[in-house]
Amino acid sequence: EAPLRSLLKPTGVAGVWRLQLFTPRFCAELREELDHAAASGVPIRRPNGMNRFGAILEAVPGGLGMEGAMRHLAHRYGRPLSQMAFPSSVGLRDADEHYGFVVRYRPGEDESLAEHADASVATINVNLADGFRGGRLTFKGTRFVDADPRNAPAAAVDFEDFAPGEALLHLG
Repeated sequence: EAPLRSLLKPTGVAGVWRLQLFTPRFCAELREELDHAAASGVPIRRPNGMNRFGAILEAVPGGLGMEGAMRHLAHRYGRPLSQMAFPSSVGLRDADEHYGFVVRYRPGEDESLAEHADASVATINVNLADGFRGGRLTFKGTRFVDADPRNAPAAAVDFEDFAPGEALLHLG
């Protein structure tokens, strides 16, 4: 457990952890695959109702078919890290399901998202880009944890200094 716990670094926001999840090389290769998929002309389904630019990584219609990789990531890393970071919220059978997607952020495209709660027990947000500038993730309470999450004070993590492969782990 100690080697796994050593991956988690505090962010200054309660319940939000920072970690190096992927190597920069892996991020570059994944971005290359995403570029190939975008250039193929095959329709790609957008990941959700808020993001217009991105792709579903899962094996669903319009997805990129990376189900095996997503399953491995969720079971080998996502679940153990989530159970360790949030033992009272993530149990042994939680985090069995996963939904992997990528979102492309560029000036003029999806520059902000409406306040929302992720439909997950835990979420991992990973920076895949090299030279990414901007980007801030604001947290405002946690469902099922805080008595009144909608009125909790907001706290933010800025992605400005995140290297490719660095991630945030937080409750959904």
